[in-house]
Amino acid sequence: MHGNMWAVVSSNCWGAGIYQDLEAPYNSPFIGLFVMPGDFIRLLRDFNRHMEENLRFAENSRYRDANYPVGILGDGIEIHFMHYTSQEGARLSWERRTDRMPRDPSKLFFQISDRSGFTQEHLRAFAELDLPHKLCMVRKGRFADAARHGALEMDSPEDSCEPGPKLWEACKRLPDFCPFRWLYEGAGLGAPADLPTMKRALRESIA
Repeated sequence: MHGNMWAVVSSNCWGAGIYQDLEAPYNSPFIGLFVMPGDFIRLLRDFNRHMEENLRFAENSRYRDANYPVGILGDGIEIHFMHYTSQEGARLSWERRTDRMPRDPSKLFFQISDRSGFTQEHLRAFAELDLPHKLCMVRKGRFADAARHGALEMDSPEDSCEPGPKLWEACKRLPDFCPFRWLYEGAGLGAPADLPTMKRALRESIA
């Protein structure tokens, strides 16, 4: 059904930048929202089961005052629909994009950054997740053992990585890591290729 389709599951708006750059349709519900680090890791520990659960909504978040819809999965995993104005709009986007998302773990690419209360324990827990494609991004120098846990260190003027859209732009400029190559090679879309070829293959695989 999904063929070579791949999808990005991001804890923040970083993932949306990929689809926008590729001018590809969203086939992941993790767009226009964020998930707190601890909740995101709980979600990923049993991802397919949680994604089969019905999305419900809370009056507010246990983490912060929220003037946007706050979705709930399972035993309290919060989905912060920060770019939505109504529960109905959030639900429709979530369900439509969830239906398009591949379920094969080898086609899913998980990303987290060190914002929203991210700690050393989150760094360790994310590194221990048994997932074939995962990317943790942290501010350079924040964690002494970042490299040991496989994290990608980023320059940032903040105490953590920059917000998702700025982080995506910074990621594209890295000399030693190409996010498009990470996706292209991980999804098994072909032999090593130049950037335009990789981007075209990525776009066509979910068009």
